[in-house]
Amino acid sequence: MLPSHTIAPRLAPLFTRGAIESPHADTMKRGSAHPPEATANTPRNATHQRDPAPASSIVESVPEPAPRAPGAPNEHVSTDYNARHLSVLEGLEAVRKRPGMYIGSTDHRGLMHCLWEIIDNAVDEALEGHCDTIDVRLHPDHSASVADNGRGIPVDIVPGQGLTGVEVVYTKLHAGGKFGGGSYAASGGLHGVGASVVNALSARLDVQVDRGGKTHEMCFRRGEPGEFDDSKQRTPNSPFTPFVDGSTLKTVGKVKKTQTGTRVRFWADFQIFPSTEGFSWENLLARARQTAFLVPGLTINCYDERGEEELHESFRFG
Repeated sequence: MLPSHTIAPRLAPLFTRGAIESPHADTMKRGSAHPPEATANTPRNATHQRDPAPASSIVESVPEPAPRAPGAPNEHVSTDYNARHLSVLEGLEAVRKRPGMYIGSTDHRGLMHCLWEIIDNAVDEALEGHCDTIDVRLHPDHSASVADNGRGIPVDIVPGQGLTGVEVVYTKLHAGGKFGGGSYAASGGLHGVGASVVNALSARLDVQVDRGGKTHEMCFRRGEPGEFDDSKQRTPNSPFTPFVDGSTLKTVGKVKKTQTGTRVRFWADFQIFPSTEGFSWENLLARARQTAFLVPGLTINCYDERGEEELHESFRFG
C-alpha cells in the first residue's frame, strides 16, 4: 500500500473541476435520451443514471429579485409598528410580568429563592452585629415566615418619598440601606430588589416591626398596601381594602423599648407559582446550616408545621 503522502498527489488531479466526467458523457452529448447498451465490460446488473446537473445551472435558474431603489419602502416588512406598540411597566408590575428575570423560575426553585431573599435580609443584620437569632417557619397554608431580632426596618418617613421606610423597602425596586448610606458595611444582597420582589410575587405579605417600644404593621396584597379583614381567618383571601388617599403603618402593640426586630410572613401566589409547589424542608435545612457556619454566633431555628408533628432544627457555630 502506498503511503498517504504519495496517494494524495495522485488523486489531486481527479478532484479538479471538470476532471471527472460520466463514462457516457460522449453519448449524452450527442443527444441520446437513453443510456448506452451494456457492453462486455459492463456488468449485467449495472444501473445507469444520468449525471446530476451542475450546481451552477441550478443556481442560475433562480431569478434574482429586482434591486430596490434607494428610499423605496420594503414591501416585505410590515410598517404597522409605532410608539403605541411600546409598553412601560411601572413599579412592581414588571416583576409580576416577568418573574423569571428576578427569581430565575416559577417552580419550587423560584419559591425557595423568595424565602432566601427574606432570610438574607435578616442575615445582613447579623453581619453587622445587630442580630443573633433568626427563626424560619414553614406554615401549612403555603406560607413562610422569617423573624429576627435585628434593628428593625425604619418606620419613619423616607425623605423625598413621603412614605415610611417599611413601605419603601417592600414596594420600591432598588431601594434600601445597602447602597453606601453607611447602614451596611457587608451585605448578602446589593441590588435592593429582594423584599419588594417577594412582595410583588406574594398573594399576601405581612410585615411587623418592633421599634421604639411599639409593634408596627403593614400588609400587602400582590405588592399593593392596604388592610385585610381577618375577623374570620388570616388568609390571602380575606377581604382586602387598598389604601387610596395614603398608606398607613398601623401600631398594633407595645414592646419593651430595648426590643427590636422584624417579622415577615408571605403566602405563595398561585397566579405565579403552581399550587403543587411548596417550600422544601431539606433545602431550608441545608441553607440554614451553611449560613450559620459562615456567620459565627448566629443561631438559625427552622420549624416545619406542615406535618402531623412539628419538626425543629437549630444551627449555630462559634
